[in-house]
Amino acid sequence: MKGELPFQWICVGLVSLSAMIGCTKTLDLSDECSVDLDCSSELICQENLCVQRESVPEDCRLIYGIDDTSKVFADNVIRIGMLQPRSGDLQHVGVPIEQAAGLAAREINQTGGISGKDIALIACNTHTSPEIAVKNARWLVDHARVSAVIGPATSASTIRVFNEVAKDAGTLLMTPSATAPAITDMVDDGLLWRTVPSDVIQAKALRYLVDEGGFRKVAVLNRDDAYGNGLASAFRVPFCEENGCGPDRYFSRSYSLSDRQEVMENDIILAVDDLVGFQPDAIVFIGFSAGMEQFVRAAAQRSELHTAIVFATDGAKDKALIERLSSSAEQRLLKNLIGSSPAAPSGELYQAFYQNYVGRYRNQTPQVYCAQAYDALYLLAYAFGGLSAAETVSGAQLRDVLNRLSSGPEIFRSVPTDFREGVAHLLTNPDAKFDFEGTSGPLDFNDKGEAPASIEAWHFDIEAQVIRSYGEVMSPDETYISGQIDRLGGRSAD
Repeated sequence: MKGELPFQWICVGLVSLSAMIGCTKTLDLSDECSVDLDCSSELICQENLCVQRESVPEDCRLIYGIDDTSKVFADNVIRIGMLQPRSGDLQHVGVPIEQAAGLAAREINQTGGISGKDIALIACNTHTSPEIAVKNARWLVDHARVSAVIGPATSASTIRVFNEVAKDAGTLLMTPSATAPAITDMVDDGLLWRTVPSDVIQAKALRYLVDEGGFRKVAVLNRDDAYGNGLASAFRVPFCEENGCGPDRYFSRSYSLSDRQEVMENDIILAVDDLVGFQPDAIVFIGFSAGMEQFVRAAAQRSELHTAIVFATDGAKDKALIERLSSSAEQRLLKNLIGSSPAAPSGELYQAFYQNYVGRYRNQTPQVYCAQAYDALYLLAYAFGGLSAAETVSGAQLRDVLNRLSSGPEIFRSVPTDFREGVAHLLTNPDAKFDFEGTSGPLDFNDKGEAPASIEAWHFDIEAQVIRSYGEVMSPDETYISGQIDRLGGRSAD
């Protein structure tokens, strides 16, 4: 697809991709330098010498935004990194997120780019693995020399990439999907942002859903990682304070992950065995698609669990589960499932984004967190635009411009028709603050680089094989909206 093509990196005297892989660093002793800009576009500055760029990892050869990908390192190109899973447990989330940010880059370039410079979005596949995310982040920072990265997708990867790579390098990280509460309190010098709300808000919505149902015995099963443990804790503490969590009221288990963050299936089977002994009325499952699939397969074998209501979180919002879980017992459990996630956006901005996404990606529809990724690219583009006179751009400089987009009398929007005028306002009013209205909704960032958002409830429509929304159950100011789900009414907690 034009504009989203694999890298065709060119070594000196070699043009084929296979030849490129075997290239080694080539010194040009006549090109002394202090920064990369002192060298030609094919070279970088190392130890005051211009040397050939190292080979590009297989995971990082997908470029969005520009048509001629051999010019990624040209002077008139602004490079932004991206870390998302195109394979592994979350590929159904990562690919649409990547495409949404790519759409934004393309739109901005078609309006003339950022002060005449095009955006090249260098997308690296993390395979849903924190280790691979860290490795590819190092390449983006050290060799592609990006000053900003969108991603990673998961909280575990985001925490590791920031602490092990971005923080020391002074690179700004903006994740559209990492929701763990632990991210809020990280020491980040303002370099870690997210366009998605913390799981503290989602956990609060889950707690109110469970309370509204009046369930007497509640069980929680979660991934043993930053996302799973953080959301489980955010649910448990207020729930237990209000309801008490004695052994006849509350059950909790976590399931282990392999070094590659893959679910240890036997852990879930053992947890399901323990669940049978507890006999819950409601089960809160906190995990991703693969974990949910294994849980439903195991629970379907135990008739004692078939009447329990299952609450799931955003990581399990995958319509492919309807096809993969096809037995009558498995589908009975899916019909009993109520999910929560940041609410699907609505309104004029989202509808325009939706139509452009469908048109660009051949009738694919945007999924969860796509709007947040689209907004992340626009925010970074505005930040780069506010620094158009700078020869080099640091994460700290981008942070300073983003801080100007948190609140103000005039609104910037994530649409291409507003972009050039918005950048002009940033440049001509260097002390002014502005507000940003995203496709995902108003992004009123606090001093931690986070913005509140509403939470919706959702469910699987087995017959239509789609995911449907019950509607918003919690507003951005954390007000619960009851009565959205009829089957939660009429229960008693005695």
